Amino acid sequence: MLEHSRQLEEKIRDGELVDDKTFFVLVLCGEGFHWRQRNLEDFVSFYRTGSHLADDPLSRMEDKYIAEKRITLDRTISR
Repeated sequence: MLEHSRQLEEKIRDGELVDDKTFFVLVLCGEGFHWRQRNLEDFVSFYRTGSHLADDPLSRMEDKYIAEKRITLDRTISR
């Protein structure tokens, strides 16, 4: 989900599409992989607030990955 978000943010940034009247929706589809609602909720919360939920089992791994790769998010995806 993180990589998909980064790709969409890059397209938004490259297209200079950000303004007050525009919103962006990230749609995640899968083929043979079942998205668990809880994982989606955890990521959405992290994406919006910048911090993980206390009970997110993947938070430490994701924080480490983000720090190692020096990833920053624009947080331009609104839905």
